[in-house]
Amino acid sequence: MRELEAHGWWNAAMRDVAARALRTARLPDGGTMLDVGCGSGQTMAWMRELYPTWRTVGVDIAREGVVAARQGFGERVAVASALELPVRASRSMPS
Repeated sequence: MRELEAHGWWNAAMRDVAARALRTARLPDGGTMLDVGCGSGQTMAWMRELYPTWRTVGVDIAREGVVAARQGFGERVAVASALELPVRASRSMPS
């Protein structure tokens, strides 16, 4: 799974699209990125390379993906559905 996510054309293309969007987003110096459907953690690791001061958190419904993310990258991940996220909502919206 980790190998497929690291070298598969779909994931590479999605990282390219995300990088383009992030360059224009004017992100603050720090924050939290939530990866819903994190799989083995490749996107969270990629995000940390681009924005090392940001915290990454992931959820996936596949226990195997969560285990792989923890083993491969030491990520903060949980088995959860996008419909029932185990995170607190922010009280304020960024400006």
